Amino acid sequence: MKKIIFSLIIILISCILFIRIVPDYSSKFGYKIVSLNDYKKYKQGYCLKEDRVLGKEEIFKRAVKNYFLVIKKDAENPKYWNGMQEEYYYSYRCSDGDSCFFYKFDFTNLDDYNKLMKTIYKISKTDFIEQYGKKTDIKNTKIFDENGNLKVSIGFNNRKYNYFYLYLPKSFEILSWDDMKKSNTLFENNPTRKIPSITNEYIRYYLRLKYIYTYDLMPNFINHYIKKDIYSTENDMLIIENIPITKCGDINIRDIYFQRFEHTPYSFDGV
Repeated sequence: MKKIIFSLIIILISCILFIRIVPDYSSKFGYKIVSLNDYKKYKQGYCLKEDRVLGKEEIFKRAVKNYFLVIKKDAENPKYWNGMQEEYYYSYRCSDGDSCFFYKFDFTNLDDYNKLMKTIYKISKTDFIEQYGKKTDIKNTKIFDENGNLKVSIGFNNRKYNYFYLYLPKSFEILSWDDMKKSNTLFENNPTRKIPSITNEYIRYYLRLKYIYTYDLMPNFINHYIKKDIYSTENDMLIIENIPITKCGDINIRDIYFQRFEHTPYSFDGV
């Protein structure tokens, strides 16, 4: 028995001295056990999977692309996270292969989107999406221009549950932790939210996104019986999120450090 206890103590001491844990959102558990040497490289900014330091632009492009892939994967998972209620639910939101799609749109700013909505108010938002958007395979679509900026508007639509996310070219930006602390909107209207106890040795950048969440309330009934202007944006919300990015450009939509929901009127600060 003493030998077993002694062995366990030796193992524990070895783990403390020579093993560390770092974030890895591409893994099943969201973290990775690394050697002390790899941990030191991670603190220096290395993406351990590629054994190199990624530039800010490359991290940003990876984070945006990974974000789209993650929300699609999350929607296809029957167990999903409800950010408003902060709990898990079971729902086959995208179990049907024809339920959820990404779309590209020609408009690139909020004004053009609003003008277009108001001119075609006699159709539901779902019909609007399919009429003016082009289905796209987000994984294989070139969404950045030569300067590394998002060059198209991207929508994610769930036909089964009638909700829609819209991301405009200026919806995304990459911020450092210092930028986050200086931001006027980081903890606005949320005074009880504490600054996360995380330092730059783990997370260097954050993906800030502003996107429109919109939905149809009984669209067929509204269209055929009430004839209401459902593009009044009364069902729209602007959602602002700050999501940590690993040094390989991976993100975890569960790990949101700040989230705010705003009903209209809203703005994208010049978008």
